[in-house]
Amino acid sequence: MRTFTTGRHALSQVGKRHRGRVAVGVASVGLLAASLALPAAAVHDVGLFELDENLLDDTAEPGDDWSNIFANTDSAFASTGILSDPAPQSIFTGGGSKDDLDIPQWKHKNGNVPDKDNITNAYAAAYSLGGETYVYFGMDRFDTSGSANVGFWFFQDDVAPAADGTFSGEHEVGDLLVLSEFDQGGGGVTIKVFEWVGTGGDEGGGTLQTLIGGETGIPADCDAVPDGDDVCANVNRANILDANIPWPYTGKGGQGFTVNDMETGAFFEGGINLSALLPEEPCITNFVAETRSSFEVNAVLKDFVHSEFSLCEADISIA
Repeated sequence: MRTFTTGRHALSQVGKRHRGRVAVGVASVGLLAASLALPAAAVHDVGLFELDENLLDDTAEPGDDWSNIFANTDSAFASTGILSDPAPQSIFTGGGSKDDLDIPQWKHKNGNVPDKDNITNAYAAAYSLGGETYVYFGMDRFDTSGSANVGFWFFQDDVAPAADGTFSGEHEVGDLLVLSEFDQGGGGVTIKVFEWVGTGGDEGGGTLQTLIGGETGIPADCDAVPDGDDVCANVNRANILDANIPWPYTGKGGQGFTVNDMETGAFFEGGINLSALLPEEPCITNFVAETRSSFEVNAVLKDFVHSEFSLCEADISIA
């Protein structure tokens, strides 16, 4: 018996990773690549995940919510789980730690960041439907003073913080960056999406190519975006009470709510149709959630959370 690893678009021997879409030439597994074509649907209402400004699964609605990810009762084919990031753990440092620069220039340490940039938890999950990959991601923060800027990287290489304060790995063409800006009240969510291209791009001195949003981003509220959108995001517009938070959470508190309640604007979630954004779909292996000083691609990076997040490998056996 031989064991192979395969994603939605690739088949390889164990220990090898194929990037992008690769034709499967093994007849006995040809049916794995077949799927029914479905009508185009918005990332927020395709029925896979509830982008509804809260953490709890609504059993009357189709799809998972973050409570399912926490309880491991989800239907995602890949998930980070809920990643706790207690202060002063893992922050960026050094002038080379910016999104428009390659990974070998990034540095990290343990230390403090402004309260509004302090990530308390981060999370991501991926689903497959109709031959396409949908990725959902989010974070919660310690404080909500002022506007916020957050980012999410989806890497192909084995990017990870190293013990010496550097990062292993490097960018590959097709790495995806999602940036979002939103105000304290939880409204006004805008989004930009970039592909790492290394050279020849329209942002970051050519390292990044804009896929969605341009210089100022686009409105991205999941309640307002049109049908068929490939990306949207939400921020909680009301306090989320402790009883409705499935994992341990401690925020700054105040203004009539406790430290165990998420204040308006503390919780962010979003979703992308990865297949629609990058038709040559990358083999994502790692995930980083980050906070940032501004909406610009060369902004100073603040806090971060890292996790393995493999979207391209699953084990099958062939007799």
